[in-house]
Parts: sequence; C-alpha cells; structure tokens
Amino acid sequence: MMEVQGVDPESEVWINNSGWSYIVTAECTSMGQITCAHFDNVEDRLWTGNEMGRVVSYHSTMVRRHTAFVQPGPIRAIETFEGGVLSLTPNILRAQTRSGLSLFSYSSDKMRGMLTMHQPLESAGHVYVGGETQNLLHFDVETQRELRMAKIQQKDVCVIRTNGKSVLTADTEGNIGVRDLNSLDNVRVIPCHLGGPVIDFDVVGNQLITCGASSRAGTLHGDPYVKVYDLRNFRAQPPIPLSFSPCFARFLPSYSVGKVILVSQMCQVQLHDLNDHSGIPFLIDPAGAPLTAFAIAPSRQVIAFGDAAGNTHLYVDRDDAVLNENEALIEIADHIVLPHQSFFGIDDTSHCLSSIPLPFSYDDAYLSDWPEENCEYAYRKPRPLPEYSAIRMQQHVQHASNPRTGTPLARFNVCPYDLEKSEIKEDTASRDSDGVQTEEEGEITVAVPRYYRPCLWKQPIKGGDETASLSRFNRTSRVPIEYNNGANFANPLIQVLYSIPSLRNIFLHHLCHSDECLTCQLGFIFRMISDREAVQPASSNNLMRSLRASSFCALSSTISAAEKVQQLLHYIFEDATKHLSAPDFSHLSSLSSFSLTTNTRCIRCSSVNSESTEIPVLKINYPAGEPLFCTLLEKSLNGRRSKQDECRECATTTRIEETLRVRSLSPLLIFDTNPTAANYGLFWKTMLTKWERRPKYANPPQEAEKSERVCRWGEDCRNRSSCKYVHGSAADWEEECKRWMEEGQGTWSHYVPNRFYARISGGIAALQEHEPDSNDTTESHAYDLVAVVCVVSDDASHQSWKYVVAECLEEWSAEGTHHNDAGAKQTWLIINGIAICRVSTDEALHLDHRWKMPLVFIYAKRKSLVMTATESRVSIPFEVFERDSSLTGNDDLVRERRLASLPKKEEIVGIDAEFISMSKDGTKKCVGRVSVVDSTGELIIMDDYIAGVDGDIVHDYLTQYSGIMEHDLCRVRSKKHLTTLKAAYIKLLHLVETGVVFVGHALFNDFSMLNIHVPPDQIRDTVQLFRLPQQRLISLQFLAFHLLDLKIQESSHDSVEDARVSLQLFRKWQQLQQAGTLDTTIRWLYEQGKVTNWRLSAGSPALTLEPFPRDSLPTTPTKSGTPSKDDSLASDQ
Repeated sequence: MMEVQGVDPESEVWINNSGWSYIVTAECTSMGQITCAHFDNVEDRLWTGNEMGRVVSYHSTMVRRHTAFVQPGPIRAIETFEGGVLSLTPNILRAQTRSGLSLFSYSSDKMRGMLTMHQPLESAGHVYVGGETQNLLHFDVETQRELRMAKIQQKDVCVIRTNGKSVLTADTEGNIGVRDLNSLDNVRVIPCHLGGPVIDFDVVGNQLITCGASSRAGTLHGDPYVKVYDLRNFRAQPPIPLSFSPCFARFLPSYSVGKVILVSQMCQVQLHDLNDHSGIPFLIDPAGAPLTAFAIAPSRQVIAFGDAAGNTHLYVDRDDAVLNENEALIEIADHIVLPHQSFFGIDDTSHCLSSIPLPFSYDDAYLSDWPEENCEYAYRKPRPLPEYSAIRMQQHVQHASNPRTGTPLARFNVCPYDLEKSEIKEDTASRDSDGVQTEEEGEITVAVPRYYRPCLWKQPIKGGDETASLSRFNRTSRVPIEYNNGANFANPLIQVLYSIPSLRNIFLHHLCHSDECLTCQLGFIFRMISDREAVQPASSNNLMRSLRASSFCALSSTISAAEKVQQLLHYIFEDATKHLSAPDFSHLSSLSSFSLTTNTRCIRCSSVNSESTEIPVLKINYPAGEPLFCTLLEKSLNGRRSKQDECRECATTTRIEETLRVRSLSPLLIFDTNPTAANYGLFWKTMLTKWERRPKYANPPQEAEKSERVCRWGEDCRNRSSCKYVHGSAADWEEECKRWMEEGQGTWSHYVPNRFYARISGGIAALQEHEPDSNDTTESHAYDLVAVVCVVSDDASHQSWKYVVAECLEEWSAEGTHHNDAGAKQTWLIINGIAICRVSTDEALHLDHRWKMPLVFIYAKRKSLVMTATESRVSIPFEVFERDSSLTGNDDLVRERRLASLPKKEEIVGIDAEFISMSKDGTKKCVGRVSVVDSTGELIIMDDYIAGVDGDIVHDYLTQYSGIMEHDLCRVRSKKHLTTLKAAYIKLLHLVETGVVFVGHALFNDFSMLNIHVPPDQIRDTVQLFRLPQQRLISLQFLAFHLLDLKIQESSHDSVEDARVSLQLFRKWQQLQQAGTLDTTIRWLYEQGKVTNWRLSAGSPALTLEPFPRDSLPTTPTKSGTPSKDDSLASDQ
C-alpha cells in the first residue's frame, strides 16, 4: 500500500487537507435515496433525482430550492440542454423546461430497463441512452427523434462516456466497449474486471480509469483499486491501490491532466495524481447514510454527493465558488408581497411607539412585554450640563438663559439622552485613521494629499528662466511632461512606459516615415526625457497632433479621463503592431504579452474551435463576490464566458461558450482595470473599503493661500513680507509633502499586493500573494509591481475624476524587494504633471475609492532583464534629406539641396521658424515653416513649409509676422516645398545628433514649439548674447538695424532671411567680444531703445539715427550678469 497524505498514522484519523471543504446540505423533503445528481450546463443550479421519481433543482451554492416535479418511475439519469432538462426513467425519456413545463416524452419498444444516459460536450442536444438490453440509442433532442439504434455485442449498458473520438460503454460483466463515434460500430472490447460489473469509469483524451467489482470465491467483492488504461494502445497502466472500494471514479479537468477523484459508498474520498502517484484522502459526513450519487460542477469548483437518505451535500475548493461561471439568467418567481407592517428594531430609540395601533390595556400588560424576571429597570443618563458663562444661583438652584431661544423647541422641555451612537459619532474623528468611515459614523472630511492635487504652473514666456519654478516641484532626476493641448491623460501613461527600459528601447529603435505613427512619436518623447535635465519639461504636442491625425477617437471632451487612458493604452500597442518591423514586433510580443488559447464551443452544434492569441494588455473582468486581487487576475486569465454570436459551422446565431487557457506569461504583465465595466466602481469601492487602511495623518497641513508662482527676484526680493509670490527653492514643496507623509497611529493594509507568484499548470494560471511551498514541484515566478496609473479627484467630497497621475518604481533591484521584507525601503515616484514627489511603497499602493482609483497595473518578473536593460536608440540616417519629397509633387526646389553636403560636427548653421495660430485668442500655435542655412548663409539646407493634419483648423496665418500665406500650406495650390512636421523634425534631429551648432534668434521659443531637445552647447541664441541681466529682450529687427545697418521684416517676415541675419549677428558678437567692447555695446543698445521706444516704424525717432558709430564705442567694459527669472520680454518683431 502506498503512503498517502492526510492520514495521521498514530491516531488513524483522516485529516482533510485536500482543499475541499463542506459548505451546505440540501435536505430531502420526500422519502427515497438520491439516484443521480447533475450540474446544469447552462444555468447556475444543481439537479437531483431519487428513486421515487422526484426531480428537484437547487439554485447557487446555497442550494436554494427552485423547481421540483415528479416522473413515473425512479430517475436513472439527468442531463440538461439549452432549452430544458432531460430525465430518464426505466422506460421513458422526458424533456421539460427548467420551470417544470413538459416539452415532450419519448418511449419505444426497445426502451426497456434503461440505466444510463450521456450527453457529449462536443455534441450538445444529442444523448446516448442504454440499459439492460443490448440496444444503444442515439437520440436528437432538438428534432425529438431517434437517430440510430445500434445493436451491441455486450450483455447490457450500465455506463456511457465519450472522449470526442469514440463512444465507450460499460456492462455488468466487467467489459468496456470502444465504439466509433459516427457509426457506433465496435472497435475494441477491454476486459477490466473479472466476473463483476463495471461500477463507474471516466475518460479524458487517451486516459481511461475504471472501478468495479470482481468475483472471488463465488461472491462479488468491490475491487480496492482503480484500473488505468491508455487508449492509444489499449494497454493497462499500473493501477491505483486504495484502502477502500470506490464506486465513483472521475477526472478533475480543471487541474493538470492526470488528477482524479475517487469516491466510495462508505463516504471515503481520495484525490489522486496519475503523474506522481500521490493521493490525498478525506471523509464525507452524510450522517451515516451511504453515498449513492456524485457530480462535478462545470466550474470545477463544487462537487456534490447524494446519499441514501435523500440528502445532497456540497463541497467547495474556495470561498467564492460558483456552480457555473457562464450561467445564463435564471428566471425566479416573484416574491409574495405582504401588506405593509411597521416593524422596527428592539434597539431603535427614535421610532414613534404611537405609530403601532394597539388595543387599550386595562392592566397595563401587553403581549410584547418581557417577563419580569428578565427585566431590570434602568434610566437613561442625560448629557452633563454645559458650562454657561452667564449663570446665577438662587436658593440652591442654578438659572441660565434658554439655549433653544429662537428655535421651534424653545418652549419644550426636551432632554436629549446620551446614546451610545452619539458617543461613537463624536469620537469618530479621534479613532479614524484617514477618514475611513462606516455608514453608522458621521460624515468626515476626506483629505487628498498635496502631491496628488494639480499643481498650477505656467511656462515662462519668451526666455524666462524656468529652473527655479520647476525645481520647486521636482528634486528628482526624472524629467516631467508639461500639460498642454489636452494631454493630461496621455502624459502619465507615457511616463509609465518610459520607466520600463526594455519597453523604452523598442520605441527608441523604431523610425518610419508615416506621419501618423504613434510609435515614432513615443520614441521622440523618450529621447527628450532621456536627454533633458529635470528642470526642462518635455512636451507631448507632436504626439497629440499624431493622435488627431490618426484613427484614435477618444479625444472628445465628453469622454472621461479614465476611458481615454484605457483606449490610448490599447491603441499604443495596436499602432506598434501596425508599424513595427517583424523582429521588433516579435521582441515586443516576447517582452509584454499574454500567450492564450481561446477555445470556443457552440451550444447548438457543439463544434469546438481553438485559436492561439497574443494579448499585450489584459482587461480585468469583475465577477460576483469579493475575490482577492490574485483571484481576480486568475478569473481574468482563466476566463470563461458565453455570448450570442453566429457559429461558423452551423451558420446560426446561438450561444457560444469561450474558455481561455494560458500557454505562457511574459516578463512584463500589463493589466487594464477596465474602468468602462458596469461594476468597476462598485467593485473597487467594496474591496477598498474592506481592505485598504493607512495610518492617521500626523499633521495634515492646510492649503497655502498664496500663489505657487516663484518670485522673479528670488531670495533678493525686498518685499518678502508682502510679496504675493513664492520665495526660495524646492525645499518649500518637499517640506509640505513630508508633512503629509508623517504617519500617526495605525498600520497599512492594501488590496493590491506589491508582489505575486504565478505558475501555469495544464493551461490554468494560478496566482498567489505568498511564496509557494518549497515542496511544490510546479515552477513559479515572482512578479513585482513596477508602475501604476491612477485617476484622481482633487476633492473627495465632490468627485471629479479629471486628473491622471503615474506612480513608478524609482530604482529596481534584480533580486526584488518586497514591501513586507525586513528593512525594505523601496522608493516610488508620484508623477503629477510637472510635480514629482518621492513616496514610500505603502503610500504608492494605497488606494481610496473616494479620490484615487486604479487604471493600469504593470508587473515585472523578478530576476529578469526587463527593468535593467541599458538604453539604446537608433541613429537618424542622413538619407532623410535625400528621401525628402514635397507633398505637392514638385521636387524641383529640393533637388539641388539633396546634392549639397550636410554640415559636420561643430559647424555653425542658422535656423529660424515661423508659426501660425490655431486658436482665436492666439494662445495655441503650430509650426508653419522651418529654415536652416549653412555657415555662410548662402546655401539653404532646408526650407520646409509644414502641412496641417486632419482636424487642424487654422484661425490666423499671421502673415504679417510669419510671411506665410494660406495657399503656401495648401497641398493643391502651394508652390513651396510642402512637407509634414515629422519629415522636418527628423531632419533637424539628424543635425542635432551630428553635433552642429545652431545660431538663431529666440531659439528657446523655436525649439519649444518644434518639441525637440538641443543640448545647450549646440545653441547660440542672439537674443541672449545681446542682453543685460533683468532687462527686456531685444528684437532681431532692432539688432540688425543698429549693428548691421540692415532693415529687415519691413513688410513681412522671412525665416531664411532671419536665419542669415542671425548668423551675421553672431559674427558681430564674436568681433565685439574679441575687441572687448561687447558690454558697452549692449548698454548702448538699451539706451537707444529707451530713446526710440524700441520702434523702427516710419516717422519714429529711430529712423533718423545713424547706425551705431564704430568710433564712439565706450572703452571701459562692464561686467555682464546672468539673465534672471520671469523678465518682461519683447516680441520677436
């Protein structure tokens, strides 16, 4: 006898460690033993039949009685189909609806002594019926006719099973016949039990298990073993030895292949694994009655045992078990509505007793009175008298003014009792940790931490120094992305994708010429985030432009921010599938995808189809109940659902069942919380209220009243006491955040784990929060949470889910660090627009249904290279200039430019850009023209007019300032070199990578609008070269007139001319610097500007002045300072 688990050898007591536990018993209401049990294939109910012919159905795992009806004879078998239920008696096959109405009855001369019935999963609506005769009936339920009646060589048929290829029948002589599924012809007869019947058997694929009895010494005895056969060669495998004689032997298909459950009539059960020959026994307690029926639910989560006393016992393997995961809606009878009666709780002290009509009692005794011996007289204590300031004593009596004066109760002597609930409400604030409350407790103000609320910040205009204002909100090395053009939902998702190095490299290695390619735009943004300093925010303007030009349809203001994030996440991977090369897409699939197999089965024709799919993002489905987070992910991975669709085999719209099986899990798992699901809000509210706890805020600070804008004078401000702007550095922001993070009394508790362990067995993914036992042979992998995207409401009392924040792990350890480990101090970054704050792991994991809800979870496999990859990117080739073609079809303008040599590293080029207005107020602008000339100013390297995308509406071409006419940007009428913004962008990006030096006027504005990063050592900005500290900027026109004796921009602007003049000004600056007269020249320019009011229009004093005389230069140079913050700036005109 093999050694089995779960048995105490000393006490010989069976210990149930099988994972199955008792839940409920459906007690009988009529005499008769249970002869069969069957779980409904369509609805969430259990059917039982007894020897008295009574068929009963129970709803859900609480076995609520639903329907019951009686048949003429003992019930031999029960099967269900889409339209009702089939019950088999010895001579009649009867079909009825699930509510008990009769559909049809079938009988024939050959249907005598029927014993068994079986409906194959692959042929729903078809049943095989057999009994004491040598006839095997194949019956079509839908047409209500007999398809064939096969004559068999066996003595009888007591059990029928199918495996999709064959029909197997067992007889009372110990044989199992294998028959062809279509013709029912005999293929093979397997002798299993000598001289005795086959009591039960089951088949899955090519594995067959049987239990029965054998004749020994002329007497039948149950065999204390289960025989195992391989149907590929019809050979017997080593049997399963047992300590009892089983009467039921079934496979458990929800686990890995080879798991079986064996049941004896004497209530002994054993779970056995055919692969490692291990068994786990446990006992059933039916109060002494032997077991007579057994069934396994379609969900594989519930098993039912019927006994000889007529009771049915249910056992489950989890707390939230269901009978059928794909159940259809059950029709429930309406409840009887009784006349309204006024009932109230015995502890209800506010109900009016006079609302209950009672007869007059002469002896003051009522039926509701408690007996005297069970009562004790007590009086409610009134509240203590408050302390009054104006109180006087007169004859040992204190007198005070009526506190209810002016109220309806002013003349009533009402004494408020000091009830326990009132004490609870008054003490709620002192006991609550973060405002978590129950319905019994009073309303409490819920605090939203400062680092989750939006930070008001405006980019300094025209050359203002943004370093001080940005460093106040960000002391980390991460570069923020500024909010503009409705990109507040996209920026957090971009930050999350950037925080994963392996995923970032895929986008950085991609480059194509499609103007709508979102993958390219993500790569460009990732370049900016990697190359810029933390005080220089990146911009997603070009990405939003690509979204408007593409098929992305979630930019409407009527769509919530949560739904926009969800649709953008899926659209990013759809776009990557479309534009990535085959090797890059294969790399992306191996890095982030769920390898699944979708099995579909038609309920009507039972056709089964399998399809392999790769899903980059998994949507979370929300089942009924309150599952743990790992169980929630399991149900989404191992999903089963039914839908109405057209079957490809029978070409009929019917119910299709879908089952997901997991082949493998990638190193990166991305979960979409599916905020558009109907029960999304209710589910998270329920689970977060139940699980989420945090310590009480030690010192929640009040919101600052003054503006967040940094004072231009900084620490040198003379009016700090009355100044309305903020002074100092980022210490103010950090100190405020630290005050929010100070913890008081209480502990942390989270619903979403920081780590889970995943393993796959037989296509089923099992997830658990705790580390598996070392004795577990199944390989499991640990996944750590690395990023979260949340939607936040800045006011918990008036929820407005408009803001999206990102939470990323700042540093990754290859070994992983769990938040519950000793000494674990992981640091997370909360990225909220331009504000980035470091928080603890507990703070990042904390969720609150009132102001912070999850949208995206990203888990990375521990000990994988997904988070440790070194950043690498593709270089922009010089062929981008050669491939450049005009959208008008006229390439004559660029034919000569393609033959010219491009500038080399550290060579100087002149650059200028012109813009057009996309809004009526002029606040939203777009690039209309970009021009680059070589160091001599003669050769034009590029002069691109930028065409708009679908959906762009130009409100003003600003011709007076840009020189751009409407027809210049028209693809039909333009005579210019018209191209896309992306084509011009990658040409500029090539020049940046080459290392050329850009010379221009107000380049901070040009590069900002182009959304490109140029290292500071590659920029020579003439507006900064000719500037005094804390003074206005000087226009290009003014500088050209006074320093170069040139009149430009008289009628309109020309970017090529401006680029050439900028080069000349730079040469002039070099000459003045070498001569040592630069500072005096700049001061003279500011003096002339004040005299002429900075204007060069006709009739102005400036036109009467001669250009700057070389011999009148001051000879004593002065020391120039550094440009300050937020200076008042001049326009570029």
